[in-house]
Amino acid sequence: MRKIDEINSYLNINSHKEKEELLKNIMKIFNISNKTAELYYYKWKKDFMNTKTCISENKEDKKVKIMSKLKIKKLEIEGEFGNYIKEGNKVVAGEVIFNSLEDIEEYEKKEIELFNKKIQEIREVYKIGQ
Repeated sequence: MRKIDEINSYLNINSHKEKEELLKNIMKIFNISNKTAELYYYKWKKDFMNTKTCISENKEDKKVKIMSKLKIKKLEIEGEFGNYIKEGNKVVAGEVIFNSLEDIEEYEKKEIELFNKKIQEIREVYKIGQ
């Protein structure tokens, strides 16, 4: 097998790797200069890009690009503590709607304050009659 065929075979097998890594490896494995490695690489790349495999991969890339234009409008999420709906920047948790992280922070403060008042009331009741 000729050196060019061996290099092409190596490049076909390792086509998923980055260009710099491929060049470094073919220079080392086949004992060739950087310029020669680049010439072989670009010749291989030109041939590789025109194969049916690569053409079908390009079609897959187009499908991914089309799908990337899709947008999720609404998500329904089941969590450990409840069910949630995420719609744009809005989160619906039960009957409470949060439009921002600031809303969540404010809700947290109010709930903690309410919880602390309930605990204080329970402590007062506990102390009655002692």
